[in-house]
Amino acid sequence: MLWIGIGVGAALSVALVVLLLIVSQLSPKADHAEIAVANSGATSAAASAPPPQASDSVAPFSSGTVGGPTPVSGTSVPAAALSTSGGSVPPANAATQTPPAAAQPVSSVAPGTVSPPNAASSPTPPPVAAPSNPAQSYTVPSTPAPSSPAPSSPLPSTPVPSDPALVYRFNSGEEYAYAFSVTANAAGSSEQVSGMCSLTLSREAAPAEFASHAKTGQGSGSGFLVTSDGYLVTCAHVVEGTTKIDVVVNGGQSYPGQVVAFDKAHDLAVVRIIGSNLPTVPLGNSDVVELAQEVRAVGYPLSTVLGESVKITRGTVAGVVNTEGRKLFQVDASINPGNSGGPLVNEMGHVVGVASAKLAGEDIDGVGFAVPTNEVLNLLRTKGIAPAVATGGERLDGPSLARRVTPAVVMLKVTIGPGGYGLANRVLVDFSANVTSNQTRVVGNRRLSTPRIESERGKLLMSERGELIDATGSVQVPFMFGPVGMLVVEPLAAADERTWQTQRATALTQIIGEQSSNSLSMRSRRRRSPFASQTKVLITPAIETANYEVASTNGDLVSIRKRYVFQTLQPQGTPPIAQMTGDGTITFNRAKGFAEKMEFKATLVRSVNSLSVTVPLSLEWHRLDQATLEKTRAQAQANLESAKQAAAERAARDAAPPTPKRVDDVLKELRTAKDWPQRMGPLTALEKMQPINERRAQVTKAVEPLMRDGNAAVRDRAIHIMGRWGTKETVAILVKMLEQLDSGIRRATIEALGQIADASAARQLADLMSEQSDRNAAANALKKMGPIAEPMVIGLLKNKDKLVRHEACQILSAMGGPKSVAALKRVLQSEQDNLVRAAARSALTRLEK
Repeated sequence: MLWIGIGVGAALSVALVVLLLIVSQLSPKADHAEIAVANSGATSAAASAPPPQASDSVAPFSSGTVGGPTPVSGTSVPAAALSTSGGSVPPANAATQTPPAAAQPVSSVAPGTVSPPNAASSPTPPPVAAPSNPAQSYTVPSTPAPSSPAPSSPLPSTPVPSDPALVYRFNSGEEYAYAFSVTANAAGSSEQVSGMCSLTLSREAAPAEFASHAKTGQGSGSGFLVTSDGYLVTCAHVVEGTTKIDVVVNGGQSYPGQVVAFDKAHDLAVVRIIGSNLPTVPLGNSDVVELAQEVRAVGYPLSTVLGESVKITRGTVAGVVNTEGRKLFQVDASINPGNSGGPLVNEMGHVVGVASAKLAGEDIDGVGFAVPTNEVLNLLRTKGIAPAVATGGERLDGPSLARRVTPAVVMLKVTIGPGGYGLANRVLVDFSANVTSNQTRVVGNRRLSTPRIESERGKLLMSERGELIDATGSVQVPFMFGPVGMLVVEPLAAADERTWQTQRATALTQIIGEQSSNSLSMRSRRRRSPFASQTKVLITPAIETANYEVASTNGDLVSIRKRYVFQTLQPQGTPPIAQMTGDGTITFNRAKGFAEKMEFKATLVRSVNSLSVTVPLSLEWHRLDQATLEKTRAQAQANLESAKQAAAERAARDAAPPTPKRVDDVLKELRTAKDWPQRMGPLTALEKMQPINERRAQVTKAVEPLMRDGNAAVRDRAIHIMGRWGTKETVAILVKMLEQLDSGIRRATIEALGQIADASAARQLADLMSEQSDRNAAANALKKMGPIAEPMVIGLLKNKDKLVRHEACQILSAMGGPKSVAALKRVLQSEQDNLVRAAARSALTRLEK
């Protein structure tokens, strides 16, 4: 149900959000955290509103945040067989890292066919040594090897596995509607979420933004030879969907390849080429890998940009992840698109892992993952393949290691097309949904309730096995249950299996800012400037794992048990910042191809600085019959209309010309408010209301104490109101606020001073022009003040700082009059700085028109 963000091969990133509000309230849209999820492919982008400020207290949840992840922008790379759970974005085929191109003819070697380990092979020249280079990142030039004949006939084939027993089938014209509910209770707060989601098979073409997921085109990845007769290891997502594979060995000879083993759950695949005496790299024992051990990633990253030469980057093992029987290495060596499938080697040149995934995006750097080689050994042994195994050795310097390893590292050039290897059928689905949430908090003897209603329509592009490829829409179901459109879709087994697993790399992004007194965060907030407050961003890698097991069958009804674990990755001995574990049962109708219902319970634990809070969660959904569907839809529509009417009434009241009585009523409501949620209503009304002169003094007196409120939203509104309703007497109060060091408070105060039409306010703003950190805000405020500020700005033309003089010319260009023209002419006569002269000349030209 959780879904992924950070670009899955050109797929939309989609999000996973931790619900809690502790120090930093986690939220993708509005609160304190965003989840960046590792996918594969190209850039993913999604906008999200910034979080409110953090609190030192431990708060149970974040109201609009616990929904789904906010995708992190930036280039992402193959995330691999860290395949998806329901409601998540599956890793796109890494082979599509290059721009799509027209499909190429299918190779004579059919994907999916298998050849015996001792198949005939053609000779291959010995490896070519790489030149010495002591740097941390090595580039070994591609030296063409002497040509050897390619195989003249296709390899023997075996039948492709049959279709999975469990698949989603959407009948044209049929509506699949579900009612759902989510509950959470902790620390005196609770939230209940309910809604309905309806899915129908789309009759329209896929939207333009889905075009990048067409499984056609060319791509590349990395791999490494493990036997001298042509067996090589790569990632499953590199070869998934391929109709043709060409393997380039040692930067020279190209061989047709075929997939002989495919393990999507571990993101591993084995490819066979026909050759002999091929260079190999030995597999080491990944169980002895330790934290902080030095490793090197070898492969062909960004081949379209950096060229087709092997690259080596150095790093360390930053973490060893072991969840639900699955193990991954977290590494800080640079892993980029094209690295997927390449070996991760230790200082002796032994392979200890297979580069599989990377978290990428703004604020994320150096977070990669690799599959341990013991998983590779298990896969090879099931196919009767005996790889080269390390039996000891000595530590090598960088150039020596490069010369030993790189000849066995290959580039896979792949063609992706319809009917490619392991590619499930795809389904385009329309969805419509609504979510009604009600957050309740106990304060003293009172219960404060905050309702919210959201609705939307969108499209889902998914596989018939329930893997989300792309989606439109942004409404999330709170508490990490993902996008509402995918709430009732869980991933199914890729074959007729009784157990299967999905795992993916994620990252928890916490935005830590100013303290906030609210225990439940606001739903939405406009994006603030990155310079608006003293904040810092913490990126914490995480792993999400889901295990599925067919528990029982009753005719066509299949009961599937789901066990789920999400946890952040911390240094050894340190508890996870966030951890969620859950267990549930899904009832799937095999004959009809849809799920009937689900019951799921989970526990989320949030820990910060020895403080922790535990939140029990529950999710239930079931399919609706037609009569219930119509009744539920009617009620949902009534709720929506009621919310719209209430909003319209508030808007009409705010737009109406204010009266002294109206102002008095709002001030009374403000005085009786006990906490920040109650203060926000009257403050918003005062902010939007046209000031009445006879009430300015009363308003500023009532609002002044709130300029130092612990809640950032209350404080910002109070400062803005002081400017909007302020008079000459208010200037001194606002100037006092400039003693604050927080850049956000200073900026809001400067903007407020700019709203007061008084020369004393203009004088204060002119003085701030000498402060580099305040100059831009002060200049904008002076421009808005207009003629009343003109004398003070003219005075700045004599400032000792040439940057201040330059800025003064630009301000006068926007608001100056005849006095400014005369002053600017004097500047041209006496100014020595060419930059200031140019600004003065430009301002004169504009003012004299």
